[in-house]
Amino acid sequence: MKRFLIIPMALFVLTVCSEEHSNDFTRDSTPISGEFIEVDGLLGRPSNLIYIDGFLLMEDVYDGKALTLLDVETGRIVNRLLSVGGGPDEVLPGSGRMSYSQENRELYRFQIQSGDFYTYAVPAFGRAEEWIPERKSSVRLADRPANAVAMSEALVGIGPFEDGRYHVYDKNGTFVSAAGSYPFEGEKIDYIPRFFLYQGYFCAQPGGNRFAQGCSYSDHLEFYEIENGIRPIKQYGSTDVRASFGDNRIILDDNCLLGYKGSYATESYCYMLYSGRTYAENRRQKMWAKYIFVFDWNGRFVRSFVADKLIYSFCVDEKNEVIYGIGMHKEEYALMKFKI
Repeated sequence: MKRFLIIPMALFVLTVCSEEHSNDFTRDSTPISGEFIEVDGLLGRPSNLIYIDGFLLMEDVYDGKALTLLDVETGRIVNRLLSVGGGPDEVLPGSGRMSYSQENRELYRFQIQSGDFYTYAVPAFGRAEEWIPERKSSVRLADRPANAVAMSEALVGIGPFEDGRYHVYDKNGTFVSAAGSYPFEGEKIDYIPRFFLYQGYFCAQPGGNRFAQGCSYSDHLEFYEIENGIRPIKQYGSTDVRASFGDNRIILDDNCLLGYKGSYATESYCYMLYSGRTYAENRRQKMWAKYIFVFDWNGRFVRSFVADKLIYSFCVDEKNEVIYGIGMHKEEYALMKFKI
């Protein structure tokens, strides 16, 4: 990172990356069957799943707490974490994605309302142990992006920026450089509408130097690397967004392709939840999908899965080869697992 920081900002230029038309990653997908997990407590609308050593950590506001910790072996809720509120030790729900580094045993959470990026130390779990963060640190990002993720030596944010699609910060939250451009016709659109029209799901390699984003309303997917500058290394996509933006909302055409609906990162792989349906085919719902694509951090496609149930959010236990997801069961949000 020292080498990264001393490079003049004028040198943070993008080189031409490998570009491909979107392959049909849905072809030859491996079918996976989900079974619902019996939970011994109440869940609301869980989202943003993280797998940690036999536990699921999820956003799920309940009884004044923002997060729920669940033992996947027993289905037992072992703790509710992080008080909801605006105080110094409180968080606001739904304020940005969480991510986790197994190597560093750190949980990352961005709070969009304040622009604060939190890092929590995660202790080793015991089967009956409740998690209490051992250490918390926070930095305020310079220009309050809409979301931010951690890499080994930098933070990367997305937002309605006038310059660039991504902003890079050092670990103190100081702005370093802008990078990236919007695909298709995005660069011809004003900076606020283009951000919302080309919004997507964003993740970074924990402990590494790669990040990726897939568009929610297009099949565009791109991978970047931070190394002596910011370099695009791979992109896919052939279908532009079919939508308009007005009155601070997105209006999708019925034939707008629903693309990437979730992401999950591990040290080895980038996982992307993908729909592939049009807005009309998806009953005019913007969420839910069945395909999970797997890429390495060079942006190379590895394999794909197709679930027998629609998924809202997911995470991956690579060691035990299980995908955990949120679906609907008896008209309620429920947890399920897929053996892969």
